[in-house]
Amino acid sequence: MSESISAAPFVYALAPYVAPIAQLAIVALVGWGVSEVKKYTGFAMSDATVAGLKSAAATEAGALIAASETNLAGQSITVNSPMVVAAAARIAASVPGGLEAFGLTPDHVAHIVAGEIGKLQPPAPVVAKA
Repeated sequence: MSESISAAPFVYALAPYVAPIAQLAIVALVGWGVSEVKKYTGFAMSDATVAGLKSAAATEAGALIAASETNLAGQSITVNSPMVVAAAARIAASVPGGLEAFGLTPDHVAHIVAGEIGKLQPPAPVVAKA
């Protein structure tokens, strides 16, 4: 005869608390990591700067889609696309102090612009099979 106690009831009772605790731990670790990066590199980007960069990328993405005859529907747009590279360059030129002041490169901005295009692109039409 075994005299062990099953852990299942305890695990079942604690299950609703494990996920929120894990989420809090992850948020705390990310926050700590960001503060450590700021401490050692001196790199700090304000929320307003991040919002401005995303807004500029969204504006450029909207302009690219509006300028396209097809609204870029169903087209794959890469970060190396000439129009994305040009949009990133325009944004980089408009940043006071340059992107380097924030530890960014035009490639970082190109990724943001391509992501914004992806958000704004109309979905490809669904073709029904007969």
